[in-house]
Amino acid sequence: MPRQTERPAAERHARKIGVALAKGRTPPSSRELDAFAQDGGAVFETLEGLVAHLAAGDGEDSPLVYGYDYLLRSQLQSLRFQQDRGYDVAIGMLENFQRAVAGHTTAGRLRGTALSLVAVALHQAGIVISADLTAAIEDTLDDTTEDVPGTADPEILTGLIESIVELCEGNAFLVASSLMETAHGMPLALRTSMAAILTVSQSAAAREAAVLLLLDPEPAIRSAAAAALESQPASVSPRSMRRLIAMRNWRPPAERAEIDKIVRAARAHGIDCAGWEPGGAEEILSSGLDGSGAQTSMVVSPAGRRKRLSSILCKNGLQDAWCGPPEGKSQFRMMLAEATEEVDLRRVSRAYLDRVICHGIQVALDAGACPPAGLLEIAEALGGADWQPQRLEWRAVLGELLAALPAERRTPAAVAATLAASDDLVLACPITDSWFEDDQEVARIVQRSGPRSTEKQAAHLLQNVIERRREKWAELIVWTAAWLREASAAESGPEAGAWQEFAIVADAVAQGHDLGQIPLMETVAYNTAYAMEDAARSAG
Repeated sequence: MPRQTERPAAERHARKIGVALAKGRTPPSSRELDAFAQDGGAVFETLEGLVAHLAAGDGEDSPLVYGYDYLLRSQLQSLRFQQDRGYDVAIGMLENFQRAVAGHTTAGRLRGTALSLVAVALHQAGIVISADLTAAIEDTLDDTTEDVPGTADPEILTGLIESIVELCEGNAFLVASSLMETAHGMPLALRTSMAAILTVSQSAAAREAAVLLLLDPEPAIRSAAAAALESQPASVSPRSMRRLIAMRNWRPPAERAEIDKIVRAARAHGIDCAGWEPGGAEEILSSGLDGSGAQTSMVVSPAGRRKRLSSILCKNGLQDAWCGPPEGKSQFRMMLAEATEEVDLRRVSRAYLDRVICHGIQVALDAGACPPAGLLEIAEALGGADWQPQRLEWRAVLGELLAALPAERRTPAAVAATLAASDDLVLACPITDSWFEDDQEVARIVQRSGPRSTEKQAAHLLQNVIERRREKWAELIVWTAAWLREASAAESGPEAGAWQEFAIVADAVAQGHDLGQIPLMETVAYNTAYAMEDAARSAG
């Protein structure tokens, strides 16, 4: 009997995942499958598997396509994280991946739903589509219309918008996010025409989605939305008026006058501002900051007899915000349990959440980015929020923390004892396991240093990497201390005072204390050495 050829890894994993997703189940998990899904280098195998499946004529809506989609999103996100840390290999892989997609698109092997699937995967991974792929998508659109290349025909989007509005069942936030995903990679001229189509739509959800485009990541789309709304002020609903006012200062200062013009024009047409609808927060949870500076906050809000779970991610600014649908008690508890299992979430106050959000908005604006429109939906779930951009200076926060320390903790002997035992803080704050450096510069330093024992490598990294980034780590430890202080109000036992020890360590790091005399910082160096060893093994 002839020996059966084993299926490629991408197909095997995609098939298992697709079957589970088609039945409404959570994708299966195993060491082999999870490793493949997190392997950015395997994204090419996944792409080729998808293309081969489509070439076989098995259809774009089969379970196997769902599986390939799941793998693509995970692998692209893994590459994006490496790209953010400056890894040349990841940057090159993403460039080559987009060239491969463009090639399949030009050759007609990726069209319609399948091409949209890849574009959405790139969007959700936060990857800007390359000029080559955009051109290939534009050529595909030109093949289906009589347009001159480079022009934008609103008819291309009108039917798409109508179908998206129907699928989103009147939820303007879903309409806006779905349009961003679907249009990712389309020519900019075509994307900027979305707002004009939305403002004259018969659907109230579509008209409200036009307002949410004022927070689109692309400045040209924000500008087009502002122009369309100013020219069609009657399209602004009272609820949209409230959103316009709430988001005004979430936009770059130079763009705020556009909001004022829309508001004045709408008021001239007799449009009033709606009040905030009832809402609230039954529970607010926040994580500490991981080594990349990422912090997750989750809010539990009432939704009739159900609950709504919202999530906010801050990382170099307020990066992501989404508000889930109302869920029954069992489903909600399962979602919350999964979230708390993955991240060390602790109860915090509404005032703390407000400060984190206001700081995140300002940091994002300083980087030239607007917060996502989902932040408005969270504000509505809370029953209203006056979130204005306001950066918190970490040195001022450190000063407040030190001033709140009991006098006996500030004596030289007490400080020395705290620093000497600072490696014990890992137990009080498990997120410190993620505190390490991992980027292209660090990898090069390790490579140049040659083979070393882990102990010697950690000492080398402490002096040549951590020392140079002392201020970054002082700031991260300050935010950790502030978070622990906030969470300590709901805690008891020895961990409740851990914020004091983190504040003392943060001050020592900020003041130039010898890092070799601070065991917590030595732990960061060891974590970095282990991370580099793992990366070298994976590359090998």
